[in-house]
Amino acid sequence: MATEPVFIAIVLLAFYFQRLEKYFLVGVILGLAFVIRPIGLVLLVGLGILLIKKPGKVLKMVCGFGLPIFFLLVFNLVFFGKENILEQFTHGERYGGLRLGFIQIFADVRRTISWGEYRTLFSGLGYILLCII
Repeated sequence: MATEPVFIAIVLLAFYFQRLEKYFLVGVILGLAFVIRPIGLVLLVGLGILLIKKPGKVLKMVCGFGLPIFFLLVFNLVFFGKENILEQFTHGERYGGLRLGFIQIFADVRRTISWGEYRTLFSGLGYILLCII
């Protein structure tokens, strides 16, 4: 099952509530995005950087972010036991090949090279460098 449409919808909802300055709700929504796709953590960091001069608002957002993750961990504890409390992250093959974003980058680079898609590889690396600079 593809999770991209749900993830995009949740991210757009988070940006909407960010415009309304409902930071705790933004955190909850980004926590849901993280539960669906771990790369959602980057959005929390990005919005946190935007609000760096407003530490109270960042704290509300981070507290909201922790709420869905807490419920995910409790769910996993009840249904999978304490040995598999991080079930979605340690058994990615059961969840559509789920990996943490940084690790996924290395897998994608290896796959792009094996497919011979060098133009895609270099355009992606160029984009990353452009964002860093």
